[in-house]
Amino acid sequence: MSVHHSETRTRDGWTYIGILAVAVAAAVLSFDSLTALAHLAGVTGRVGGFRLSWLLPIAVDAYAVTATRVWLRTAGTARTAAYARRNAVGAIVLSVAGNATFHGLTAAGVTTLATTGWGWLLVVAVSAVPPVMLGLVAHLHALVSGDYRVTETVAAPAGETPAASTAPGTGPAEPGRESTETRSRSRAQSRSRSRDGAAADAVMREHWDRERAAGRTPSGAELDRVAGTRDYGRKVRRALLAETASTNQTTETTSETTSEQATATAPLGGLSVVPAGEVSA
Repeated sequence: MSVHHSETRTRDGWTYIGILAVAVAAAVLSFDSLTALAHLAGVTGRVGGFRLSWLLPIAVDAYAVTATRVWLRTAGTARTAAYARRNAVGAIVLSVAGNATFHGLTAAGVTTLATTGWGWLLVVAVSAVPPVMLGLVAHLHALVSGDYRVTETVAAPAGETPAASTAPGTGPAEPGRESTETRSRSRAQSRSRSRDGAAADAVMREHWDRERAAGRTPSGAELDRVAGTRDYGRKVRRALLAETASTNQTTETTSETTSEQATATAPLGGLSVVPAGEVSA
């Protein structure tokens, strides 16, 4: 068994080494091309020893990685995933276009955009990238933050009771005594959590029924995604699987009983076979 685990770790290690090698190579090459494109567009300033032209590849490629990560994570709403997917694809396309543009200009012998009639269009496009990226990442941050707030509210256990607060200087509350305000707040929070949990369960059940009707069985992560919860879908999935198994067993039992009754009362040579207990003296 130890040999098996060792081989698994080795395979995983080589996989991660390959991923890291590809990521580093792609990042370095893209960084060089986009930096040169920014320099060609007139971004030549420095802050100490830091070149401002380095910020263009950081803005584009780092945002592509961030949006892709948000897109592929299991927790989060469908709205956030769709927005992140569009932004990830857009950032990757923008990076490819920037790399291709620089190498195309280099192959054509263009060393400055000031001598070309259309060079100002490229300058405007390059200078517009940073503020656009800032707006997109701010919107993405707002969506992700909203997902975490919704998840924390919905995923809270319905039976959880918050600890009673103690006012400064009053000391710990006596056992068996709780203020009216604390009890009211506790009941209100419990009702709110129950409503949120019920809403998540209803969304998950509706999605479950629709997918099962189509011949598919949703995973716990998929249920979390459609309901905007985190680490709650697996629990609901187990309950729904148990409910489905119970329903199937009941249906099979009913079918067997009906079949046995039909066989017992089936006509035999024009006569009906009646159970012995029902024959009168």
